[in-house]
Amino acid sequence: MRFGFIGTNWISDKFIENGLEVESFEPYAVYSRTEERADYYKEKHQLTETFTDLELFCQSPNFEAVYIASPNAFHFEQAELAIKNKKHVLIEKPATIVQEQYEALSKLAYEYNVTVMEAMKSTLLPPFVEFTNDRIDIGEIRYADFHYHQYSSRYDN
Repeated sequence: MRFGFIGTNWISDKFIENGLEVESFEPYAVYSRTEERADYYKEKHQLTETFTDLELFCQSPNFEAVYIASPNAFHFEQAELAIKNKKHVLIEKPATIVQEQYEALSKLAYEYNVTVMEAMKSTLLPPFVEFTNDRIDIGEIRYADFHYHQYSSRYDN
């Protein structure tokens, strides 16, 4: 499957690096707001096309899927445009800012017969897989309290 990329950062680099281990994966195009950055990313990953216009990027018939690793505030509008152009979409976490946006993307993906997914590595880790395969019986879940904490190297600055 040919992929187009929105987001020219280290996480997209890692996605391409790991994706190349899958035979059917082909990094193909990149969208960036500047030609300079798009050209740099094209050369870095030996991509075929660059775009500085998001609509033209999403309208391209030359790739089937889009990986979105832009700032979180742009995920919804970028994914919506890609889906409306019949692209499968994989969005870095968080996929959207609010739940209603993701629900809207899910409905839209169903309508356009494409897949939309949040890139959530933890769903592939052995404890999660074991848990979801019903090998662990923890009984009835009555309450869950989730906290997200992450140390950022930017804190020191």
